[in-house]
Amino acid sequence: MQDLYVAEQLKEKIVSYGRAEVDDRWQEFVSLFHYSRLYLIEKGHAELFLRNRTIRLEEGRLYFIPSTVIGAHCEGRMTHDFLHFMPEGELSDRLMLCPPPESIPATPLHTALFAELIGIPQHNDSAAADLKRRAVLFYLLSGFVSDLPPDSANRRFLPILRYIDEHLNERLTNRVLGDRLYLNEVYFSNLFKKTFGQPPVTYINARRISVAASMLLETELPVKQIAWHLGFENETYFNRIFKKQTGVSPGHFRAKKGMLS
Repeated sequence: MQDLYVAEQLKEKIVSYGRAEVDDRWQEFVSLFHYSRLYLIEKGHAELFLRNRTIRLEEGRLYFIPSTVIGAHCEGRMTHDFLHFMPEGELSDRLMLCPPPESIPATPLHTALFAELIGIPQHNDSAAADLKRRAVLFYLLSGFVSDLPPDSANRRFLPILRYIDEHLNERLTNRVLGDRLYLNEVYFSNLFKKTFGQPPVTYINARRISVAASMLLETELPVKQIAWHLGFENETYFNRIFKKQTGVSPGHFRAKKGMLS
């Protein structure tokens, strides 16, 4: 039943897919896509810069790329298959609590599945096409997802992560979140940082900016309305946090939404 729930939560969360050949101009727009990604590197190599580390992309490997990309460097040209998606619900929680491996060896089946996926027109919204896309995503992700041990102390954070995602438009203080685990706000904040390597406010703002980036690309809502919808005090504060995390203003981000990765 748990796995069926994960599958249901992924519905409609595949954003885009295809094959791309990139060069060093890739760095100009690779950070504009605030989605998780799967990359299968066919030829060439490059580096992706995340907020907290660098990932070296090599031929013959399948990579799970989180949504924290801030730049890239590509020597020569690199050809890769890509799949952009938004993990939600149970899957998002698992990836947060059990960080996936950076990459796994690409197999002929991975290559064949990407070819099958790319052959499905992205505007095809039939039930059959949707099932095929989801099946490919599930299989490609299967090498990156692991279960929490039954006795893992991290399990206590599952309802907190879900609560944050469901209440991004509200004022989420350490006291509010700590109360849900019957912990005082200082202990909760320290435990959260120890578990995830970042304080709660940093995680919450990252989730808000990720959703904001999607709304900027997929809707025509004014920036002010998006900021309000996600619980920011005002548009100025939202703009500052958005630029700090993405390197560009919300307006600049939206202006480049026609570019492809």
